Amino acid sequence: MNKTKTYAPKLTDMTSKQRRRLRMFLAVKEYLSGNEALTKDIPHFADSFRSFLEIVDDIEDASERQLQNRRRISKRKKALQDDLVSLTCDYSRKLKYYAQITSDVELEEEVKLSKSDIEDMRDNSLLVYCESFYSRAESIDADLSKYLITAETGKVLRRALDQFSEIIDKPRLGIADRVVATTKLELLFREGNSKLRDIDTLLGIIAIREPYFFSQYISVRKILTSNTGPLSLRVRVTEASTGMPVHRASISCTLKEKDRETVLRRRSARGGGIALKNLKPGEYRMVISKLGYTAKEVMITINDGERKDVNVELGKE
Repeated sequence: MNKTKTYAPKLTDMTSKQRRRLRMFLAVKEYLSGNEALTKDIPHFADSFRSFLEIVDDIEDASERQLQNRRRISKRKKALQDDLVSLTCDYSRKLKYYAQITSDVELEEEVKLSKSDIEDMRDNSLLVYCESFYSRAESIDADLSKYLITAETGKVLRRALDQFSEIIDKPRLGIADRVVATTKLELLFREGNSKLRDIDTLLGIIAIREPYFFSQYISVRKILTSNTGPLSLRVRVTEASTGMPVHRASISCTLKEKDRETVLRRRSARGGGIALKNLKPGEYRMVISKLGYTAKEVMITINDGERKDVNVELGKE
């Protein structure tokens, strides 16, 4: 075993234990939200449940922001890398032509790499190699303008080098931020566990009066902890006029099955998002509403094994 090699952990990723815990939190949130009539008279329950919902929202928002940030950095890095490779290849062709005209065998050897060779380089290797083209052109004591290498093209390549250097340094520069984010997630899960224990105690008040409700609650608390079912529906709610996310919008999904209806109720997180897992195949009537906005109804068909992504815009009343 090579003990000299170390790998940086993905600090912003939730652990499998945290993901299972979040699934259980969401299941509890859904179950208790659908049974408000049974819990409304329990002393202090409303405040405890509200605090629990806020914690769940914070966890979902943190996870969503981390994912979006990783994707955004990855996309930006790829665009800068493509731009740098393209500019370097352009310099390579021009310098090669100059080398051939001036019989500079050494320079011609230096710039002989193909575009595919350059594209195969990664991060620092690519940066160092592309930097060498810039430096080599700068070191030539001749007028290269006839080969279309000018002060302006040099500025463009220099800017591309600096931007790529900055983006590949971001993971290292962001380690402290990711440690903070990881610590925050751990604290949120601890707070969620603590608040859920308070809810367990409060619901015990009606355990004898509502035995079926209480036993179902205990089942949700236990069984769904290890639930790894697939995501069926992801909804994002935004304000029509601004595109800003709508926090705590009410979302109800109703599935008609022969002589009964199954209703799932959720509220959107701060980022406007909500995810529903393990939905039965069928046609759902989804109603999205919030005070001050015009409610919207959407019909959605969920097929077995399929995931739907739906964007919903709410207009103000």
